[in-house]
Amino acid sequence: MAAEYSVNVLKSYLERKNYTHDFKVIVCPNVSHLTGMMPNKEREKKLYRLIPLIGFMYKSFGKHKKGCMEAFAKSEEEIINWLSA
Repeated sequence: MAAEYSVNVLKSYLERKNYTHDFKVIVCPNVSHLTGMMPNKEREKKLYRLIPLIGFMYKSFGKHKKGCMEAFAKSEEEIINWLSA
């Protein structure tokens, strides 16, 4: 998948440059590039309901909706944990 490829290229780049800060590589199979801070199910109910429309633009989301939704939740949790550390 393109997203996994991009993550691995970035990881290799950081390693070649001897990047000294901690970083974490997370790859979610069959998930599109659209992860991160997405509309929150409780806070932005209207926006959250629009997420499935992404399936029209990204085939992986259309084919693997459940996995993508789980990846949204996981990536948001990882970002919040990282920001809170």
